[in-house]
Amino acid sequence: MSDNLDFMAIFGGEGSLDLGSGGEDFDALFAEKEPATQPPEEKAPKTTAETTQPEEAPAEAPESEEKKEDANAPEEKAPEAPTQPAAAPEKKPAAPKAAVKLPAAPANPFEAAMRQVEEKITEDLAGELLQKPPVFQFGGVTEEITDPKKTFEQLRKEKEEDFPELEDGKRVSWTMEYGKISKTIPKPKDSVIHAMKAEIEKSEGFRDMLKKAKDRDFTCKVRPHIAAQSKGIASYKGLFSSLEEMEKAPKVINFVPARDGHVYEIRCLESGRFITKARNIPELSEIQEGFTSNLPLIPFELVQQVIGFFRSCMRDGAETEALVRVYWNRLEERFLLDIPHQKVSKARIFADIPIDPGKEDGLLHYADIHSHNSMAAQFSDIDDADERANRLYLVMGRLNQYFPEVSARICNGGTFLPVHPGNVLEGVPKAFPDWWSNRVQLLEDSFPIFAAEEDRGYTELAQTSQESKTREQTLARITAKGAKWHQAPAWWKGAMAA
Repeated sequence: MSDNLDFMAIFGGEGSLDLGSGGEDFDALFAEKEPATQPPEEKAPKTTAETTQPEEAPAEAPESEEKKEDANAPEEKAPEAPTQPAAAPEKKPAAPKAAVKLPAAPANPFEAAMRQVEEKITEDLAGELLQKPPVFQFGGVTEEITDPKKTFEQLRKEKEEDFPELEDGKRVSWTMEYGKISKTIPKPKDSVIHAMKAEIEKSEGFRDMLKKAKDRDFTCKVRPHIAAQSKGIASYKGLFSSLEEMEKAPKVINFVPARDGHVYEIRCLESGRFITKARNIPELSEIQEGFTSNLPLIPFELVQQVIGFFRSCMRDGAETEALVRVYWNRLEERFLLDIPHQKVSKARIFADIPIDPGKEDGLLHYADIHSHNSMAAQFSDIDDADERANRLYLVMGRLNQYFPEVSARICNGGTFLPVHPGNVLEGVPKAFPDWWSNRVQLLEDSFPIFAAEEDRGYTELAQTSQESKTREQTLARITAKGAKWHQAPAWWKGAMAA
């Protein structure tokens, strides 16, 4: 039998105890661990413990004696006792596992879940945007750019026919606007539109924008910008708002607007001051007269009601005029018709049009329509005196016919300008297929038709011109005499012009 027993194995430890050394107080070492070591002691009888116990008994006596001798030397016990539990401090380096305090300070689980959802939505949205082509926007036109290899310069050349202002490539600059991100294109000839869009989509700023944006309807917009001519206005030219302003610092060539509505060119030379109406001023913008409505067309259903009302004023042989006012309801975004109290005759209307402040906020007085019964739809001098407000005016005539005549105009600061009825009324024909016109051929012996009230000389001229050899000669002779065509309904002329 061995003199050394593996007590550490029995009591749960590492290494072995050498009982023959005589330097350890066994009872003192395990006194505090007796409750924990009782189960292992029960296992000892299963081994050769019964045979070993008689041999261990003599060894216990010397240990107890040495313990008594060492009782007066506590300094030796202090270092020896901690040497056994020294294993605990050695395990403290494992404390970094406890030092990993990341789980102790995690983000709010709900916030973390929300961030995951937001990331997923952002990824899905970015994937959708990758599939959407960029769009060209200019002059009120929006068109998708489907060619993945097209450059900005190629797009300019493609659109210069429809937009002449794009012809001069040196004056055209480009920007790509994608949500809140705007990028200037420094090299339009080399920059591919789709590649530039993909470059923005890969940027961190684009991802951040998708997360923060409330309105997620993003469109990649490609927009050209026309720069002013580099030369600008010459130093010897001046644009002035008044003659008094020009007098303070006159140039050699000066442009000044006048009270009569014209712009005058004034040249101040050594020999004198020359003043004429300006014929062409390249430094000013090109502006054309016209009317562009911010509202939709007046519905055809309302137009029919107006016509029916006007025709009801022509019963029993009595032909009178009538007035209808057209309002735009701002809240409901629709047109309303109002029939004011009025006193009428065949050629005049006296309408009571009070101003209701309560209605002015919700209603917009958009247009006035009045009738000329069986007379032509032409604005009279009386109409010119009555229709002075800045709004749209329409007149309907020939109401005794199946198709009445319609004329429209605007008043702008006391100046009248005719407009096409089809620009403001729904249902008025404006265009037809081109091939219809190709089916119509003019015979060589065809002549204009004259009104019965025209001078008979014109009719005689037309009869004698039948003997003329060519149609061109006939038309030239008639035009030289100032022959007039029949007055066709206004909307007929519009359809032919379209």
